[in-house]
Amino acid sequence: MEFWLSNCRPNCPTNKLTITFKKEYDVVEICLFSPFGQKKHKAPTIEFILNGQESYTEESDLEERIEYISEDISDLEYLTDIALLENGADCSATSQVTNLFRCQLALDLISGIQEANQEWSADCSGNNCIGQYINISFKIYGNPVRYCFMNRLWSIKYITKVKVKWTSGLEKFINLEKNTHQQCFEYSNGYIETGIHVEVVEIASSQNIGFSSVQVFIKGICQPFCIYSSHREIYVKK
Repeated sequence: MEFWLSNCRPNCPTNKLTITFKKEYDVVEICLFSPFGQKKHKAPTIEFILNGQESYTEESDLEERIEYISEDISDLEYLTDIALLENGADCSATSQVTNLFRCQLALDLISGIQEANQEWSADCSGNNCIGQYINISFKIYGNPVRYCFMNRLWSIKYITKVKVKWTSGLEKFINLEKNTHQQCFEYSNGYIETGIHVEVVEIASSQNIGFSSVQVFIKGICQPFCIYSSHREIYVKK
């Protein structure tokens, strides 16, 4: 992953980053991530200026999302990640190097970006890495529209092909590029899914493959749009 780093020593409070969009958008959410694990290197205060007019400041250590919800935004224009820990998702995996590399870290996008090795890593080598899997169950049920994977950020240990199994019974093979970027794919089958199983098929590594992030998105803002449950439901075709 690439980051913007300012050459600000010692005048960091005066640094600015300007982003210009090609067209107008209703801003739904602003997400900021620091490339440093140590808090002394993070910006405790951030000021936002939108359209040269709206301005507000957030006290933040850049470890949380900063939500900026437009009152005019439609539910169907908003995507919710139902594979996120804070949205109730949980997971299991065939293996992990230690508890510091548990699969739950792949359900928390911030962990892998904030600090090295805060991601799921399987305890495997060679051909034993083939067949390793992460199984994710959702608390929020919905009809996915997009799902994304991110290889491990802090080591060159790439997964290049996976088999995705949905709880509806659908299966699909997905090819992944040899990089640490977010790689997303469309889901257009119309089923309400309660979980996803991702199995490693091919790798470009000798050991300890894994994911920094696995995301599954549905349309709409969670409450009260989403269906919450602690047990499995009948699969519904829309």
